[in-house]
Amino acid sequence: MDGNQIEHIEGLGQADLKSTEGKCVLIDPGRRDLMYCMKETSTAEEKQTFIFTKNNRSKCSRHFRYLRKRTQPFVVQKAEAILSRSESDSIDLKKFVQYIKARASVKNTLYEYYENETTKPKETYFPESEFDFRVDQKCNLYYGNLFIARIRGFFPQLENYSNDRSVNSQLYATYLQTMLQQKHISERLDDIEKSKVLELEKWMCRRPQQSNYKKTISTALEKLQLLPFRKLKFSSKLFFDQNDQKLVRNLKAKFGQDAVLVFGDWSAPNVKRQEPTRSKKLIRMLKKNGFIVNLINKYKISSHLSNL
Repeated sequence: MDGNQIEHIEGLGQADLKSTEGKCVLIDPGRRDLMYCMKETSTAEEKQTFIFTKNNRSKCSRHFRYLRKRTQPFVVQKAEAILSRSESDSIDLKKFVQYIKARASVKNTLYEYYENETTKPKETYFPESEFDFRVDQKCNLYYGNLFIARIRGFFPQLENYSNDRSVNSQLYATYLQTMLQQKHISERLDDIEKSKVLELEKWMCRRPQQSNYKKTISTALEKLQLLPFRKLKFSSKLFFDQNDQKLVRNLKAKFGQDAVLVFGDWSAPNVKRQEPTRSKKLIRMLKKNGFIVNLINKYKISSHLSNL
């Protein structure tokens, strides 16, 4: 943390210190517990503490990371594996040349995959795949790994009618029409793609004995199985903003609207396999939301807090 931007509480005058009496919240920052907060009036009998952990903030990014791994096509996994075997930060000329060659060999595959919202991929990511509809126990309708909508009422599962192709085709067509009516699905397909899928759906209902229609529709709708990475990034930004506002509300509810936050002037270098600590940005966010923020010399502050 940069002490030049935020004043240390030890440097305040007597009048300023008097105005903060009974309002100070001592905060011990760290890696796992981003904020361990304790009000100055807290006692061993009546503790006034609040903990904001790293897990509170990282669960959204962790969810998207698992989702990306679970839905990643094999061709993209292979391309990223090739790229991971070369050293992008090497200062050895031969190794860096190998990295440039490896990157050039997988450039088109990765660019088309991660920019699938703005470009039309030429790669076939799920060859010979046949995606089907399913309804889970929470009444969520899925097409492959793609969430469609939460539905109400009784919607039968396709696998219960696997022996009756006529009924199976009708159910598939109903779910397909429901999917195309959803806004987040409709905006990812152009009119030509929608018309093609609806035409295939009509032929599938007329000729339920032919089994290749599902595979043809799956190929036509393959792009829906690709994650919309731009929207996911924007969703992460919204989640983090909402998470910040929730933290502000919790602090004000716990310690009062006029609380004075006193951070220990702790800082730490980045550690391998650990996310960077959020110190300056966290303080700026709290000041922006109306808190008075000061620093305090962190020498032995953790040991004092742990004894209370």
